[in-house]
Amino acid sequence: MYNIMMKLEDIVDIIIPKKIENQEREGKEVLVISQTNFATSSYTTECGKLKSINNLKNSLKQFDILIGKYGKPIFKIAIIGEIHEPLYAQTTLYILRQKSIEEIENNSIFLYMYLKSDKGQKELNNLLKTKAGTISKTDLKEIPIPMFDKIKSQVVGHFYHEERLCNEIQEVSIRINTLHQVFDDKVKGLDLGMCKMCNSIPATHLRVDTWQPLKRGIPICDICSKHIMF
Repeated sequence: MYNIMMKLEDIVDIIIPKKIENQEREGKEVLVISQTNFATSSYTTECGKLKSINNLKNSLKQFDILIGKYGKPIFKIAIIGEIHEPLYAQTTLYILRQKSIEEIENNSIFLYMYLKSDKGQKELNNLLKTKAGTISKTDLKEIPIPMFDKIKSQVVGHFYHEERLCNEIQEVSIRINTLHQVFDDKVKGLDLGMCKMCNSIPATHLRVDTWQPLKRGIPICDICSKHIMF
C-alpha cells in the first residue's frame, strides 16, 4: 500500500508559535486559535479569541496543520482552510507547514487524515514521555509517516465525505435542539446579544454543540457559523 515510510521532519517544517502579548490600545485586532476552536472535521478557518497585537509576522497559512502539544489519549488535529484575515496559533500548538508546494492541498489533507486516524494517534501517543501528556518537537520530528501511492485519492475523498457526514449530524442536532426550546422563554425573545465567536457582530441564532445537543445553543452570527464546526 505504501511506497516508503518517512519522518515527519522530511515532509514539513515544525514551527513553534511565538507568545502573543495583548496590546489593547495600540495593536491590531487578530484572531488567535486554540485547540478548542478546531473544527471536528474538514477545514478550520477564521475563529479563535480576539487579541490586539503589534507584531503581525508569522501568521498561519492555508493548508497549515495544527497539532496540540498536549494529548493523552487524544491529540487534536486541525487543517487550516482559506483565510482572509490574519490568524495566529497559541503557544500550546505546533504548526506543521509543508516543505513542498507541489500538490500541497492533497498532501496536507493526507497528513491531516493520517494524524487523526487510529494509527496516527497511536504513533503520537508512543512518543509521550511525561505524565502531563506532552510531546516534544524533537520527538515529533521522528514520527513515521507513510508515503501514499494508490490510496491518495481515496484519503482525500474520505476527507470530504467526513465533512458531509458531520454537516448532516450538525443539522440534525440543531433540529433536535429546536424541539426542546419550545419551553425556553429566552429564545422566544430573540435577544441573543453579540456573537460569542467574534464578539463584534450581533448573534442571529443559537449554534448547537454537536456533542451536547440538549444544551442551550451558543449565540453566534451567520458569518462565524459558516466557518466553524463544533
